[in-house]
Amino acid sequence: MAVGAASVVVSQEFTKHAHAHLITMDAGLVWAHAKATLGELSSGPVDADNDARAASASVDGAKITLRVQQFDEGRTRISITARKWGLYDNAEAQRVLEKIKRGLR
Repeated sequence: MAVGAASVVVSQEFTKHAHAHLITMDAGLVWAHAKATLGELSSGPVDADNDARAASASVDGAKITLRVQQFDEGRTRISITARKWGLYDNAEAQRVLEKIKRGLR
């Protein structure tokens, strides 16, 4: 499924391979911070769909895909995948997720 005009793709495969974290915080605040952090880490522009709260960017040669969703009342889920050379890069996804989590504390 394609999300918005920025062509950020979020699929079933994304969900299966995503590193996720639940946080008790407003989704809008989490999205703003996560997108800014991705921008700081990125070696190029961030393609973002603010309505869907989905973004992608290149970080250390890996394509990072980020999604922020309202999970339930008061909790927000951050999901990240990283692909490098066509394969999922779990270590890179976890590193980016940890950087975002540290900034939200």
